[in-house]
Amino acid sequence: MFRKILKVLLVLFILIIIVSIPAGFFAYQVVTPAGEGKEQKFIIKPGESALEIAESLKARRLIRDSYSFRILLKITHNGSKLKAGEYLVPPDINMIQIMEKFVKGDVLTYTITIPEGYKASQIANLMKEKGLWEGGSGRMAEREFMKAVKNNRSFALFDKSIPENLEGYLFPETYHI
Repeated sequence: MFRKILKVLLVLFILIIIVSIPAGFFAYQVVTPAGEGKEQKFIIKPGESALEIAESLKARRLIRDSYSFRILLKITHNGSKLKAGEYLVPPDINMIQIMEKFVKGDVLTYTITIPEGYKASQIANLMKEKGLWEGGSGRMAEREFMKAVKNNRSFALFDKSIPENLEGYLFPETYHI
């Protein structure tokens, strides 16, 4: 009888050890910041999968383990809730905080003031100076902006009073993009 109880206790102890090691590893990965150095811009493109996001985070050394990040997303049911955009990720936040930032959509915003009388090309140059035309960022490219201003068929289809060329329709204002 005593031997049976001892065997059961030994099996339970071994099972606890087997479960505790991966659980401890996961907990360490999730709560410990992995970032090094300074803040990094991180971009989630529209339609990007949780796997692609996790792999990109790992490649940029913002997390230690992409698999743990995907498990965290699955456990919290947030895998499909990550919002596309450009984020600023500090090195001292952990996986949970990164996930919360992406779920909340805490994206970078840029402030740009268009002075009165600026033409589209001057506005494009102003946006370039503000860093809004950086490559691969998911933001509108400079040529797309100029194309939209010069050949605007979308609005003209719905409202005949709006010309195809939108030059002069960008009002002097401070915009938060």
